[in-house]
Amino acid sequence: MAARTEKQKEMEALSKATHFSEEEVQRLINFFETVASNGKLDRNAFRDVLHEHFNLTEASMMDRLFRAFTNSAESTINKHDWVMGMSLLLRGTLDEQIDFVYRVYTNSAEDYATKPISRDTMFFLLKNTMVKIQNEEERDEGIKELVDLVLKKMDVDHDGKLSLQDYRESVMKDPLLLEALGDCLPNEGSVRTFMQVVMNTEPPL
Repeated sequence: MAARTEKQKEMEALSKATHFSEEEVQRLINFFETVASNGKLDRNAFRDVLHEHFNLTEASMMDRLFRAFTNSAESTINKHDWVMGMSLLLRGTLDEQIDFVYRVYTNSAEDYATKPISRDTMFFLLKNTMVKIQNEEERDEGIKELVDLVLKKMDVDHDGKLSLQDYRESVMKDPLLLEALGDCLPNEGSVRTFMQVVMNTEPPL
């Protein structure tokens, strides 16, 4: 009975810390236990989940998502990290997703808020998300132009890089800029399917 009580307390705590009901938390953990090994989700298994359920395929972006889920240098995701991360991924508010996506882009676990995104990082992110073309030089020139456009649109303080404040102000004005440096959130269709199949519920409209 004591173990059951502790489990209920855990479900309640996770529910209060996320956008999920206690029942939804339990379903998320049940799913986690089917894809994890010994209570831990490694990088490859996490990639498989992102690919199969959310149509995310870009390798370096999935690695950045993995790091954002762990919030540390850990090499695996535990069930607490899993539920917290899925709350942001599936039901995060715009403000929460701004922080989350910025953390993904900076590839930083704890110091992302003070770590600006440099021109070189923008180039790297956009290069990895763009379709490869035969002429590498033309491709690189095109990416440099995209970086210039992003900076023109989002570099509020005009210092040649994107701070969290720059990014937040820009996205709050135009939410379409949330994933300006590459897709790292699932589209509405895959979220709806996951919520229906795994969570047995409808996502909020």
